[in-house]
Amino acid sequence: MRTRVLLAGAGHAHLEVLRRCGLTPHPDLEITVVSPGTTHVYSGMVPGYLAGLYSFEEVSVEIEKISRYAGARFVSDCVSAIDRARRVVVTASGDELAYDLLSLNLGSRALGANQTDVLQNAMVAKPFHRVHEIRARLESLAKDRSSSERSIWIVGGGAAGVELAFAAAAVVKRHAARCTVRLVESGECLLRGYEPGIQQLAQATLKQRGVEVRLGVKVTTLSEQRVHLGDNTSHSADLVLWITGPEPSISLAASGLQLDRRGFVLVRDTLQSVDDERIFAVGDTATLEHAPETPKAGVYAVRQSPVLYNNLVATAKAIRGLQRFHPQASYLSLLNCCDGTAILRYKWLKLRAGWAWTLKDRIDRRFMRRYQLPDPGLGTNGARPR
Repeated sequence: MRTRVLLAGAGHAHLEVLRRCGLTPHPDLEITVVSPGTTHVYSGMVPGYLAGLYSFEEVSVEIEKISRYAGARFVSDCVSAIDRARRVVVTASGDELAYDLLSLNLGSRALGANQTDVLQNAMVAKPFHRVHEIRARLESLAKDRSSSERSIWIVGGGAAGVELAFAAAAVVKRHAARCTVRLVESGECLLRGYEPGIQQLAQATLKQRGVEVRLGVKVTTLSEQRVHLGDNTSHSADLVLWITGPEPSISLAASGLQLDRRGFVLVRDTLQSVDDERIFAVGDTATLEHAPETPKAGVYAVRQSPVLYNNLVATAKAIRGLQRFHPQASYLSLLNCCDGTAILRYKWLKLRAGWAWTLKDRIDRRFMRRYQLPDPGLGTNGARPR
């Protein structure tokens, strides 16, 4: 009997699981991938794409292609529920996908993204399935030569919001547009969780790039072409990009899985659910029981991927001794300023430089090449990399 492995979502960790299954086939595994879209957009390169630095092909991975390479079946659909008693995942279209082992890599969405006023009056920047529309809208506003000044608002001052503001500023500058870019953050500082030096450097750079930053004020509601703030002011808005902190992409409350206070799946250091060893969760979908404050950042999903691959295979084959994941205390962070520079943070090093952008570009392109080759995981000469 083949073990049915269901990969729900096609984030960083699952892409690597598929790549490794292609490199080392497992005939005793029956792998299915379910994801709402046919492409995975790499979050680290989205600001560069919006700024016009990359093509869509450079920042995306064809999920169906890498699934075929891994010998997996691909299902284009959304996960809506998990029936643990029957070991099936129910999709939005009503289909049921059976599993013996289930891995959740569903990502997250921007907090408040499902509010009626946000759905009607903003473009939610995460998940990234609307990047085409966002780029087209930015370009359209920047090319508008009407007499009135245009206004772009970014709601959320985390790393994604800061980079989005840099991208918008780059588009505005390139077209010499009469357009103001504003970033609003409800907290008292940008980049919560970063050191003050990086927060100050980011804010100074945004100011230099012409972005107005408003801190300590909350967006109370959105209406047609208006942003209403908690200081009782109201402002015109031709475009609102919503990129607040993370919340679960779907509610898993009915699954009976133990969740953290925000609704993310609580997992052990083996990346298994704390109360169901047949279910794994990684990336933004998961909260580590032993390290609950670990940020919802893509770097951790990438680091989790070899552990996930090993533990899925070991569990399927009843091999004792699973690997354990321990998040690193610090990691290299590179924020794209979309002007040929990047802000770098690594341990004691904190700076903005052109070489930091070159480094980021090189790392991102190398990462994507692992999944974008005509036969993912194969070198250009047809030889499999070590």
